[in-house]
Amino acid sequence: MRQRAEAVGGTLSVERAVGKWADGSELVSTIQALAAGGAVFGPSVARRIVGHYLDSSQQLRSGAFPELTRREREVLDMVAAGHRNSVVATKLGLSEKTVRNHLSSILLKLQVEDRSAAIVQARETGLGRSDGAT
Repeated sequence: MRQRAEAVGGTLSVERAVGKWADGSELVSTIQALAAGGAVFGPSVARRIVGHYLDSSQQLRSGAFPELTRREREVLDMVAAGHRNSVVATKLGLSEKTVRNHLSSILLKLQVEDRSAAIVQARETGLGRSDGAT
């Protein structure tokens, strides 16, 4: 037997949304979510969506800013995570002057005016999320 639920914008098949073997509470939850404009995915679709998101995120992070050297990306990643130059220098075994030089080069290559603009670009590509600020 095929049950139907009215949803915003039309009619949908509950059987199709949750499958033939869903229990009553799953059906009610699905109907409520769909009626509120939400989306319901089965486990296999959810895994594919999450896998796609993770793959895209990793690609963005690993391929971000090809114009920067590996060391410049490391510096930018740490700065985007909120670290001060002194902390970046200590963690990477550099002098603070070298970190400042790297930052100057990063600003030029990214064509941004200041540290804040570089941080915004870095975070948009997934950098700066590896560990907490110091």
